[in-house]
Amino acid sequence: MEKSQVDQWMQFLRDETAPIVKSLQWYVFGQMPCASLEEFNFVQNEYKVNAKILNSVLKNKAYFLGDKMTICDIYFVLTQIEMQQCIMDPNLKNSLESINKVFKQITSEDAEFKKRMGNVRVFKKQI
Repeated sequence: MEKSQVDQWMQFLRDETAPIVKSLQWYVFGQMPCASLEEFNFVQNEYKVNAKILNSVLKNKAYFLGDKMTICDIYFVLTQIEMQQCIMDPNLKNSLESINKVFKQITSEDAEFKKRMGNVRVFKKQI
């Protein structure tokens, strides 16, 4: 059952979250020109909806599957690093308590993650 739950969240993250995050990253870092302000705002709103879903899923949990870290937790954090560091609107970021807790727990407190990824710093202002 746990394997199917991991598969479910990996599919959600790959199909729903990652494309939105990549689009925002490409727009902000200039890797892809944004067609219009409306398009950028549309993608930002899609991210907000997606983030609120993930925040509600992670409410009162340490990880996606309760108290065990899985590959979907690592994948989630990797998709969120640049969003947390410099892209996400601070007001939205402050409203996503569960996402912030899981992100901080994995990036700051997990020794294996820090060993491989180093210290992940989060900026106070967005780009």
